[in-house]
Amino acid sequence: MPESDSGEYWSDGVCAPLPMAVVVSVSGKDAQSIVNNLSTNDVRSLTVGTAVETFITDVRGWVVAFVNVVCLDKEVLLVGQLSDPAILVRHIDRYIVREDAVVRDRSAEVATFVIDGKKSAVLFPASNELDKSARTSQLIEISRGDLVAQVYHAPITSAISKIAIVPSIRAEEFQGWMRDLGLRITNAAAEFEHQRISAFWPVAGREIVEKTLPQELDRDSRAISFTKGCYLGQETVARLDARGQLQKKLCLLSITGSPDVGAQLTCEGKPAGAITSLSTDAARQRSLAQAYVRRGFFEPGTQLEIGTNLAIVLDPISQIKSA
Repeated sequence: MPESDSGEYWSDGVCAPLPMAVVVSVSGKDAQSIVNNLSTNDVRSLTVGTAVETFITDVRGWVVAFVNVVCLDKEVLLVGQLSDPAILVRHIDRYIVREDAVVRDRSAEVATFVIDGKKSAVLFPASNELDKSARTSQLIEISRGDLVAQVYHAPITSAISKIAIVPSIRAEEFQGWMRDLGLRITNAAAEFEHQRISAFWPVAGREIVEKTLPQELDRDSRAISFTKGCYLGQETVARLDARGQLQKKLCLLSITGSPDVGAQLTCEGKPAGAITSLSTDAARQRSLAQAYVRRGFFEPGTQLEIGTNLAIVLDPISQIKSA
């Protein structure tokens, strides 16, 4: 298992398939507007060749999907992790009435990889960081012969990790290319899970479940615009922001021992939350976890208990050394 909670296990250079990868395309003259109307972030202002994090929400303000929106010349891609892409396709299609827009699932057509580590930062320097003022990532194209990969920054496994998209039929060729560049190819689920927990990246089925609110995932600075104007579910998001009464929030925890996913957190005997994802370092007898923590226990440094185990709330930004 990893030697460090900060992601050093992948520090050299890695290329790994994105688990549960979903790529949904919206094309047509009104594609960007349609996606903007369903998104917490400002998608309408994206220029061709940029990407941004966003939550796709329903009329109640609950999260349907957490995705990167990638703006291309003739379509908008929504790249994320879902058990069933049809969930996202149906949701978008429901709100296309007279607009010039077509939504379709492209998940089988393209392969999606996470690229991370120091070598990747040298190989793809243009995609290492976000534009801090606009919260957007620049899309770059890399090629070898006629194989072209689209790459953009996405802090899914570390502060400098990125997503690469290639045609599915050339996925093995792409992996060979990355191997030739010195990256290690891995399909290890445990490795990926540790990295994305460390990077405080939420995933559907664990952190994103039925009736999850965007602010509960603690990505306001990256994925929510409070000035963009109307979108589906905006009233709920804006009201929660105005009142400042978030009842629970996703937190990153350092835990002694190895509790189970779903284990209950307490503080001096009072209920304080529950673990959603966990990665254990057996040699060091400690774990790193994401957990929903109740109001009053959010602050970094707060000490909680899980049975006889101690849990400490971490600052996720400091943990992944993200700006």
